[in-house]
Amino acid sequence: MFQHLLVPLDGSSHAETALPLAAHIARSTGGTITLLRAVLPELGEAPYYYSNSGVLAEEVHKTLIEDAKEYLERVAHSNLLQEIPIHTQILSEMPAQAILHSVLPEHIDLIILCSRGHTGLKRWMVGSITERVLEETKLPLLVVRPSLSMESSSSSGELPRD
Repeated sequence: MFQHLLVPLDGSSHAETALPLAAHIARSTGGTITLLRAVLPELGEAPYYYSNSGVLAEEVHKTLIEDAKEYLERVAHSNLLQEIPIHTQILSEMPAQAILHSVLPEHIDLIILCSRGHTGLKRWMVGSITERVLEETKLPLLVVRPSLSMESSSSSGELPRD
């Protein structure tokens, strides 16, 4: 039985489509959910070394961490996740590495994530987080591919938007 679920989020509504299923499983098993947000060690293609002193880089990174913290708190306190024990975690790593590095210390027994569904050249260029996680973990991985109807639904379990 799955007692501790990991749901990696990137701040998009697309990634949040994994939450209803995670909430259902957690309620059914009496489990807990860890919401994970990876804050990239780089912005786009440019490293954080924007200034010679690195001061700007540190400020940008602090802001990204604070934004991630606020986002995860908002999601954790959403109606959808009420009465489910929620943990939040922020790691400053590439997304696949963040997922893999959080599973052991958090005692995760199921990872639920939303696949972007990139194909062709875009998939080759940006890679697949799901594929990387699948290659490097023995844990069960539940991949959600949202349909258009799921993304546009307006159920009472939706997360509030800023």
